[in-house]
Amino acid sequence: MTSTGRVDGVGRDMLSRLAAERPRLMATKSAIERTRQSLYQSPTARQWYGEVEKQARVLLELPPLTPTWVHDPRETGAAPLPLVRHPKSTDAPAAPLDIARLFCVRIQTLGLMWLLTKGARYRDRAKAELLAVCAFPDWTADKFLVTAETAFGAAIGYDWFYDSLTDNERELIANAIIEKAIQAGLDEFDAQRPPCWATRAINWYLVCNGALMMAALSVAEADREPCAFSGCAATRYRRALGSIVPMALGQRGRVTGTMPRNTRSICLTAC
Repeated sequence: MTSTGRVDGVGRDMLSRLAAERPRLMATKSAIERTRQSLYQSPTARQWYGEVEKQARVLLELPPLTPTWVHDPRETGAAPLPLVRHPKSTDAPAAPLDIARLFCVRIQTLGLMWLLTKGARYRDRAKAELLAVCAFPDWTADKFLVTAETAFGAAIGYDWFYDSLTDNERELIANAIIEKAIQAGLDEFDAQRPPCWATRAINWYLVCNGALMMAALSVAEADREPCAFSGCAATRYRRALGSIVPMALGQRGRVTGTMPRNTRSICLTAC
């Protein structure tokens, strides 16, 4: 950790309030049970479940992502969880940001099926995906957004599949999250000229800080320093909300450009 991510009172307080039971990020055991009950009661919920199940079955047939991944039309054609920006081609080499977003979609799709059904094939396939991406040399590209999106997917995977991971697998994934995402973020904040996403209240500010918070909270038991850093990220996040939301609401011509992405980030981080 560095001066930007120093341990402070906010971070320590967040650590003391962190739930020990997993999953705890975007899902809890009680929330999972409520979702199961809704499948019996709601036709809409069953319809959504069917779409997720259909996509999960496609993923079972695909290999894990690689840094040189080429899009498969079966996957990019109809993902139930939106990619926000669709790839330029459904069967061409994937850009780093495409790979990061596909990773998030895969982990959440397979994870939902595992949490709701306890089907071992979904668990095993998700673990293979998570371990493969954590073995990438790094999570960097021409924009930090790639790092943040990859960190978000890894944090969810580490949390949702924690009880199914061996000690060695937990160590490997936690180290990847800390070294390839959290420390990379701190380096950006501590740069002589920090990038605009680290200093200005723009939509990337929410997405990147939200992802870093999720990453830090996922590995808190492995390293207390990242969780303390999440308190700093939370402070920046609240500051950005005070600027971005009024700006978007006041400039209606730009709402469709920034607010959908911001809303997704806000909702996921709040969970």
